[in-house]
Parts: sequence; structure tokens; C-alpha cells
Amino acid sequence: MARVRRKSYSLNPEERAIIRTWDLEQDAPTDSRHYTTTLDVSSTGLMLYSATLLPVGEVLHIDVSMQGRDAPYTVKGVAREAHRSDDAQGYVITVDLVSDKNAASWRRQFH
Repeated sequence: MARVRRKSYSLNPEERAIIRTWDLEQDAPTDSRHYTTTLDVSSTGLMLYSATLLPVGEVLHIDVSMQGRDAPYTVKGVAREAHRSDDAQGYVITVDLVSDKNAASWRRQFH
């Protein structure tokens, strides 16, 4: 019997992420995009570097590209904290992921 091999993707901390705010009225992401870089990834959240300040406390729609994966992961999260970065040109933003079907797929990459 052939052995099934699971393909695992690289979880490099510095990956591209596209952030869109969530429109609660339409229950969909907005059209405006913020291009960020992940600084740290975990099964429950992300730390992002952004040139623009993202709204703290709001739900965000996040597309995270992973090395070796064709399509980005799509998750929702809430920005919990935002601080000026050391380079004083951007912000470091901590995001907690919202538990949903997309977050479950994201978490599987860490096990």
C-alpha cells in the first residue's frame, strides 16, 4: 500500500499579508487594502509590521501568503495592540485570530 505523504508548508515568520477591515453591515471585507509583513506567527495569532496604523479592536480580514503554498490562507482576526516600531516608520500590530472554519485550517499547520 502506498504511503500518504502530507505536504507541509514553510512557516517562515516573515511572510506577506494583506489586511482589509471588516464591514459589519455587509458581513464582508472592505475594498481598501493594507500590505503588511508577518513578524511572528502562531496557531492563535499574528504579529504584523504595517506602514499604516490598523484599527485596534476591529475585526480584520487577513490573507497570509505561505512559502510553497499556491493560495494564501484567509483568516479573520482582531487587532489587540498597536505600537510604533523601532524604526519609527511603521507599526507593530498584534492580532488574535477569530475562531472559525478558516482558523481551524490555519491551526492545523502548527501540529
